[in-house]
Amino acid sequence: MRAPSIHLGVRADTDGVIRRRAVKAVAEIDGRLLMLRSATGGDVKLPGGGAEDDEDDTAVLERELDEECGRDLLHVGPLVLRVLEEHPAREDPRRRFEMESRYYDCDVSGVRRTPALSENERREGLHEVLVPWLEAIETNRAVLARDRDHLPWVDRELQVLEFLARERGLR
Repeated sequence: MRAPSIHLGVRADTDGVIRRRAVKAVAEIDGRLLMLRSATGGDVKLPGGGAEDDEDDTAVLERELDEECGRDLLHVGPLVLRVLEEHPAREDPRRRFEMESRYYDCDVSGVRRTPALSENERREGLHEVLVPWLEAIETNRAVLARDRDHLPWVDRELQVLEFLARERGLR
């Protein structure tokens, strides 16, 4: 079965394309969603990150869960959603930026180690939180109501959370 998809942005007629791929974990622990909260923006997002060209999705999930949460990936379940974002590239507005984000159901370890956050993640004050689904949705709605223009990833994460909550009968 093919995973459902969401398309965000507008396909721009440009000279070239910059493509990126990201992989995200949808993991529940004791009925709450494993998320990362930003101390600077207050938003929450699912753990995961960018993939290298030669890296498979499982390797990205293993690396990102370890780095961001200090947790081991125990099992990768099905691909539950694909999100394609398109907009003019910040690096070169004559080019189009395309990012495909893949969201997988995952089982993670209950044991936590100290995460190995990147400099940008530390600067953002990212830290793991376990959040009920509907609270995660309301958190990101409130963040967007305050600051829609400066936090473009929050809109993506909100749409993903709302879609998955509907699919799981939580809304």
